[in-house]
Amino acid sequence: MKPTQRGLPIDLKSLGLAVGAVLISLPLSGAIKKLGANIPSHALLEGHIQATLIGALLAFSILLWPSQQNEKKILLMAWGIKLCVVLGAMLFYENNYLTLDAYSYYAGYGLDPGSAPRDHGYSLGIGTGTANITLLTQFIKNSFGLSYHAIKLLYAYAGFAACWITYRAGALILGRSSFIWLCVMLLTPSMLFWTGILGKDPLVVLGIALYIYGSARYLKQPTFRNFGWAITGIVLASVLRLWMALVFVPPLVFLFACCGPKRYRGALAFGAAITIVIAAIGLAAMRGVTSPSDIVPMLAKVSQQWAEGGSAQKIEIPFTSIGGLVAFIPLGAFTALYRPLPLEVSNAFGLLAGMENLCLLAFSAYVFIRKGFRLLKNPFAVFLLICLICWCLLYSLISFQNLGTASRFKVQALPFLLLFFWTSLAHRPDLPGDHQ
Repeated sequence: MKPTQRGLPIDLKSLGLAVGAVLISLPLSGAIKKLGANIPSHALLEGHIQATLIGALLAFSILLWPSQQNEKKILLMAWGIKLCVVLGAMLFYENNYLTLDAYSYYAGYGLDPGSAPRDHGYSLGIGTGTANITLLTQFIKNSFGLSYHAIKLLYAYAGFAACWITYRAGALILGRSSFIWLCVMLLTPSMLFWTGILGKDPLVVLGIALYIYGSARYLKQPTFRNFGWAITGIVLASVLRLWMALVFVPPLVFLFACCGPKRYRGALAFGAAITIVIAAIGLAAMRGVTSPSDIVPMLAKVSQQWAEGGSAQKIEIPFTSIGGLVAFIPLGAFTALYRPLPLEVSNAFGLLAGMENLCLLAFSAYVFIRKGFRLLKNPFAVFLLICLICWCLLYSLISFQNLGTASRFKVQALPFLLLFFWTSLAHRPDLPGDHQ
């Protein structure tokens, strides 16, 4: 089924001129130096101009992506908007914080207030996200002489590609395109903003997108080559945040049992289940757990580490027993996925996040009311739902402690959630493209 070839209501030439005018007027107005006062760089103006030029070059590279002509128009439109966010609106966010992880990554050392800059002697490692991102950023900075804003734009490009890859997974499963859902993937506020920072999030989301895309290909045709995309995604995300392996592996038990080659389904599902146990034991050991009685105190300690900052809150339910932990998880999971709600965080970012979360909550209710148990007939929707459940369980403790952090971490769940919305509503078993 081919999508209707209709022109877009937006003139891309006019959009390009508007984006260029915004990005060029900022340096001329002197706003770059004023808003970038917290950034550890002495050449902010030149760096911003460099980033603007790189953004234009990256726009040309999007024309090479394997997509339809009308999709490329949407991609270029969305990239123009992302440039305005990353090189424009994000300046106000950066001006509001004396210290950000992005500053440390670019400087190459910690910038904690009250302490002198100190080289941590970082080295590459599995799950050592701070060290890995710092070393990657320093390599780009020293090898190519790129500015803070230019490097940030490269990370934003990776995040932008992640949104498109997520969309391609949905189009593959459904056998048809949707310009509306392409725009949703690219322009949902959290996806637009948090995949554009200099940090772990754009690359983690890219890993998630590759995992979803590889799983979709495997669902269509269960070959190791197709699953290689998922393996690449698992490795990329886990290198930065090791615990993401606990999100990725459980859904694979379902995927292998449901869609794997009949001869190997049992073995693959069993292998994935064993991997879950090994990963959980390994992560617990890294946190100092030596017996089952250490699990709850360890989880409480990890959770309390995030109870700081203007959006922090203390857990009101005690974590002195397994029962207390189990009782808390539903509230924590809801917080991870749908909070802050409007007016829970009293600043501009909190207001925008609250409105977005309210829309996500309403749309979630709409999907479940409309589809009900029929969702279970859609293997890909079930797979995404398992991914969401695993993510919510993992982030329930962390996100509840700090609503500001919750709004940033939620970008990891949005590829699963938005794709779940689309594929659940558009799934039509009677259409050729939708047969699993």
